[in-house]
Amino acid sequence: MRYVAEHAAFLKGEGRFDALFTGWGTITYDADWAMWFNFHTPNRVGFSNPEVDKLLEQGRAAINPREAERFYWRAQEIVWNDAAWLWLFKHPEITGVNKRLKNFAPRVNEYIMVRDSWVE
Repeated sequence: MRYVAEHAAFLKGEGRFDALFTGWGTITYDADWAMWFNFHTPNRVGFSNPEVDKLLEQGRAAINPREAERFYWRAQEIVWNDAAWLWLFKHPEITGVNKRLKNFAPRVNEYIMVRDSWVE
């Protein structure tokens, strides 16, 4: 089995591989950021589906967020059924905070942001 030795090589599109174990999330909370980068032709994993390409293009062009959401949900459904990726798990986010830390809120995108927080 061929593999990519490091994630940076994968991101640069170097090498060919049979499998890749990685994590992925979106820092923008926007479906386009995760879907387009990974599943619109061309992409780093070699996935290609003309219907997904069209749906992602329609989602990106949609002005109404509800309309865009329909396109992304359908594209996601096709990607799931095509088994482009095998999602192994979603780890739960558990955040514990000392009550002295003020103005802090956990985020859903795995980032810990304390720029505007302080300790009393």
